[in-house]
Amino acid sequence: MACFSFRYDHHLVPGLLDNIRPMVHGWVSFDDRSAGAWYSSEPQRRRALLNAARQHGAEWILVVDPDERFEDGLATRMPFLTGASDMPVWRVDLFEMFAPDEYRVDGIWGGRSRSRLFPVTDDIHVPDQQLHADPFAYRRPRRARSSNIACYHLRMIAPERRQLRRDQYALLDPERKMQDIGYDYLAIEAGAQFASIAAERQYSPAYVEDGGLWAPPLPAASATVEDPLHCRLRLIQRSRGRKAPASAADIAARAATAFAADGDVALLSGALALEAGQTEAAEQGLTALMERMPAMAAGAILLGRARLAQGDIEGAKAAADHAVALAPSSRAVRKLAADARRYVEADIGDQDALWRRWVKGGAHVRKGALVPSDAAMTVVVMGFRAQPDLAEAVASIVEQAPLTEIIVVNSGGGEVAPMLAPWLDQLHLIELEEPHYVGAARNIGIDASRAPIVAFLAGDCLAAPGWVVERLKAHDGGALAVPSAIVPAYVDNLVSWVSSAALRSTRWPGDAPMQAPGYGMSYARSLFDQLGYFPVGVGGGEDSYLNRAIGDRIGVDLSTRVVTAHRDPVTPLQMARDAWKRGYWRVQWAPEWRKHPDAAKRRNIEAGWGKALRRARNALGSVLGSDFLNDLRVHRLLAINARARQRGMQQGVGRMSAAARLGEVADGLIASDPQAAMPIAQEALRLDPCHAGHHLRLAQLHYDLRQWREAARIAELGAAIAPHEKLVALLCASLWQLGEQAHAADMAEEAALAAPVNWTMWMIAADYALKLNQPERALVCAHFAFVAAPASRKVGELLMKVYRRLGLLPQARTRKEGIEHLQ
Repeated sequence: MACFSFRYDHHLVPGLLDNIRPMVHGWVSFDDRSAGAWYSSEPQRRRALLNAARQHGAEWILVVDPDERFEDGLATRMPFLTGASDMPVWRVDLFEMFAPDEYRVDGIWGGRSRSRLFPVTDDIHVPDQQLHADPFAYRRPRRARSSNIACYHLRMIAPERRQLRRDQYALLDPERKMQDIGYDYLAIEAGAQFASIAAERQYSPAYVEDGGLWAPPLPAASATVEDPLHCRLRLIQRSRGRKAPASAADIAARAATAFAADGDVALLSGALALEAGQTEAAEQGLTALMERMPAMAAGAILLGRARLAQGDIEGAKAAADHAVALAPSSRAVRKLAADARRYVEADIGDQDALWRRWVKGGAHVRKGALVPSDAAMTVVVMGFRAQPDLAEAVASIVEQAPLTEIIVVNSGGGEVAPMLAPWLDQLHLIELEEPHYVGAARNIGIDASRAPIVAFLAGDCLAAPGWVVERLKAHDGGALAVPSAIVPAYVDNLVSWVSSAALRSTRWPGDAPMQAPGYGMSYARSLFDQLGYFPVGVGGGEDSYLNRAIGDRIGVDLSTRVVTAHRDPVTPLQMARDAWKRGYWRVQWAPEWRKHPDAAKRRNIEAGWGKALRRARNALGSVLGSDFLNDLRVHRLLAINARARQRGMQQGVGRMSAAARLGEVADGLIASDPQAAMPIAQEALRLDPCHAGHHLRLAQLHYDLRQWREAARIAELGAAIAPHEKLVALLCASLWQLGEQAHAADMAEEAALAAPVNWTMWMIAADYALKLNQPERALVCAHFAFVAAPASRKVGELLMKVYRRLGLLPQARTRKEGIEHLQ
């Protein structure tokens, strides 16, 4: 049974009934037109509706408003939803319509869902909260599930209604107690992004604009206030993690104007403008900030980055020099100075070159005399032990136009220079004596290069024709990250096609966008300062961490025209070995497999891989045709691939499970007998060396036993796998105990620079700077913590503490006022 109330929107009820009639057996409504109050009690209306629905024998209640429409597909889905044995609360996808067929998707507008279909039980009741509460609740726990049904909110189509909605809520909730992100966003359109209703999710009847407000005007002499700062900070923090950099930047710019005396908010505004690619606006705002507050080193750093992004090298160098004068010990300041110097005077072969921070062991540089200094793109080619096919990878880039800055990073030794002899003048070659994982090679290439766009090519890949120019076109069009489709390099080999299809068919090129997340990315250089570098301690999937951050904060267009050819196996035996290895390591590198490494998870391997095989077979059919012989061979090869990959995954999960069990045993012994726990924790780490948690346990054991050098070593290895703040804290604490206080502070700040979106890393770095009596450096770290988490009370308290340490009492008072309502 449907339940709704109506008042000023009563004329919308006939259309609502036409929409829900095929979905429900009946409806009850509350006619609120006789209410005396400007806005009547929502809980009272809902209690009346609940009682009426019970009296009419309702077993389920569908909650709806006259200005909403469900997608037509709910009519056929309703029997399934109401027939669920666990009787959950069903949630719908709520779309705020800005046109009859378009809804807003940026920031907090995207991914909304609301509880709308409720089972009528003996413990159902109506919450007392006047606004923004679920219509009904239960006194006993009840599961909520997604129905995958769309609900379209039509009121938001007209801008006048959006403004009135904002004003009404602001008047009803002046202290913003019922919605901590405030209401101003309802009437702001800057940075808006829209999507169209899919053909299979249409609603009826069609929308007809009547020009009405559908709500009462505000009472006479009433006034509304704008959102306070704490609401705006929460809104910024939630928006920036939902593919809405432009929206977050606009909200921050408005906050900086409204709270002009708060330099921290102006700093945040500049940082978010940079994140949104608005370099000119960032440079203008940060310049004004530095004129008002010249002692803010973090502002000088961001100003330098903005100028670098605009190609103003001299301006960036001036900002870097100013930052160095303010906080000379800060690693963030030193990095900006190195970035700026690299364009004017630094030599890639310098012993203090920035890229050497990622190197373990010796490294040698061969500089190419013809490498362009003004290239639009850097291509980092990554080799391992001078693999024979590295030369072809390099050739595939050298042959393309326009010219690029090529950096070849080869780790693990080998005679790489002779094989690259034809092109040594056209590239810089960095040879690492010791083996390094791909993440380290990527980071070395980033820091050793200059171009504003950075792309990567593995030594076992080839850049297809147009690889460079298509990337540059996409970046010139505003993309901050551009993915690559992938095809097998050996197009005449069926095994190669099958291996590629089994692993990467969702990344094959075609008319439609790729189905897989973005990989094979090229990046705007600014992203590494904003979102971080690549983890250096994993053997695969090193780009997933950064790509997830980009996907969450910025979004990636998967309709790419860039194509990379990968050298897949060419014999069944090679394919089986490759599939086993990929299956084995995939479960260890992918975090989702760590949640439940048990027998049930192993059974799910076969089901999930079966779906992937069907997808691969369909993809191969579209490429190779469907003649019987080919089908039979493809079937056999896919079966070989599947069995090998499943066995690898099962063995990988088996080792993870064994390690997890040993970890539980060690945890049980740590308090009573840490010496006995030690070999068990060591064996758990041996079985599962990619798990940061096993590193943390073992490092903590060594620390508790005062074995600080070993604790530091293991913690550093674990922190190289994932940006884990507990491991970084343990690493720094161990170094401090060893008397290496300056090294501890440097490691803390380097970890924060490698994962700048992790605000706890910056807090750790600030704490160690304070321990070293370097408050100026601590302020840099505290400011970047604020940029990462502006709505965190802990960060606000840290800033207040540092300001007081520096004697900046007005700034401390401002921050104290700003955190009063933060949790």
